[in-house]
Amino acid sequence: IFRDRQKQWAIGEYTMLTVVCATMQIERIETLRSIVSVAQSHPAVQNVIIIWNQPGVLPQEVADLARLPIRKGNHMSRVTVIHTEFNSLNNRYDPNLPIHTGAVMILDDDLIITSQTITCAFNVWKSDPSRLYSFGLGRYVTSEKYGGYELPGGGSEIGDERTNFLLPRLVFHRSFLGVYFEDANQKIREYVDAQGAHCDDIAFASVITKYTQKPMVHIPAPSKDSGAKTGLGLVANRVKLRNECARHIISMLEWTMPTVEAINC
Repeated sequence: IFRDRQKQWAIGEYTMLTVVCATMQIERIETLRSIVSVAQSHPAVQNVIIIWNQPGVLPQEVADLARLPIRKGNHMSRVTVIHTEFNSLNNRYDPNLPIHTGAVMILDDDLIITSQTITCAFNVWKSDPSRLYSFGLGRYVTSEKYGGYELPGGGSEIGDERTNFLLPRLVFHRSFLGVYFEDANQKIREYVDAQGAHCDDIAFASVITKYTQKPMVHIPAPSKDSGAKTGLGLVANRVKLRNECARHIISMLEWTMPTVEAINC
């Protein structure tokens, strides 16, 4: 059935993945270097894409992350740095990114990972590429509010029926990028860019779970926060803005995400 390039693509689509990480804070360069080091040395990673999400000057420390392919056995891995023209967290879901694998892994720039993080997440994804997977912390997103482990009664534990959303440490098929960037979702993306909570994570998960008609799936891939002292999570009125965002997106989509499921590596 397959010939030439199509045959090569069919073989490779489910054997490798692309790691994407967006950043705009030079203070997190050491954590970013650690992510790049772990990802580039993993045999399943074809490309590591670093998005510098700030117009203007590209810091040399970030530019220096770009590397030519390194041969690892019978394949090669590279690091690509992309300097965006405007600051938007939607940039990390852009279907025009140079992604040539079936699997995409999106990581925050304050995350500490190991080789096992990638192995666990990728192996689970290969078992069923139709799902949206995450190893992020549990939250709940409802028409009333957005909540999490830091709030009394929050749905933080996997298995808690209130937990229907996981923070963006994601693994999914690259076709989901095209779904999120469909014209029908343009107003949602515009809202994400304008709203102070920067709730691209809620928007993307809501759009994709509605598209698949399946809940997010939690996987126990090992990782931890770096303990960064700066970032969007520390913005004033964060919870209030996330509440507002949750209500708005649910209203626009007429969709509330179902309870998260869980699976082991």
